[in-house]
Amino acid sequence: ATVPTSLNVTSEEMHDSRNDMAQRTAAPAWRPAGALLTQGDLEIAQLGLVSGEDAVNYFTTATKDAPVKFVHLVPANTGMDFKPYSLDVVSSGVALSCGNYFTMSQSGLVHCVLHNDSNATECISMNEWVRHSTFFNLLRSIPYFKFFIPLKMFQQWRSNVRQQLFSHQQRRLARRLFLARTSFCGPIIELKKDIYKLKKATFISTPKPRVQSDPLE
Repeated sequence: ATVPTSLNVTSEEMHDSRNDMAQRTAAPAWRPAGALLTQGDLEIAQLGLVSGEDAVNYFTTATKDAPVKFVHLVPANTGMDFKPYSLDVVSSGVALSCGNYFTMSQSGLVHCVLHNDSNATECISMNEWVRHSTFFNLLRSIPYFKFFIPLKMFQQWRSNVRQQLFSHQQRRLARRLFLARTSFCGPIIELKKDIYKLKKATFISTPKPRVQSDPLE
């Protein structure tokens, strides 16, 4: 019996097909469309390292013979929710294009900021990073810090509503108040100016005239 042509696949083609399937299925969502994964990116994807917590858990339990020595991370897009310790694992090309990224290994993290021609780096140990992240999450669990942004927005909205109501009442009063009418406020202002000038005017005191008696009396 003859074997169909579609089944005549060499070992090299099978290896390439497996790599292509790994790139399609194991590639994380941060990989740009059309970009090819490197061997290190494939190993990271196969380990399921997606977030910063996954990377911390991996490096805290990894040995010296671990296949992945370091990963690149960028700040996660959390919207209005401020989470500086929330990171996403990305490839090296994506990290460099962002300009603000982290490099995590077993020893710790290195925060790199690329701005124009200047580079700034900051090193922090893994224990210190985990401790700061834990303290931050504990503080964010307090209702005041947890709902700070919604409460701030609600207070601003309430202040704006009160300001609009005050402006509405002010315009309404200006339309109805007799002293605020254009035909009356002009003359009253002129009258007040004249009264003010009259108050500031200086007067000369003259002695009382003497009354002379009639010489015929």
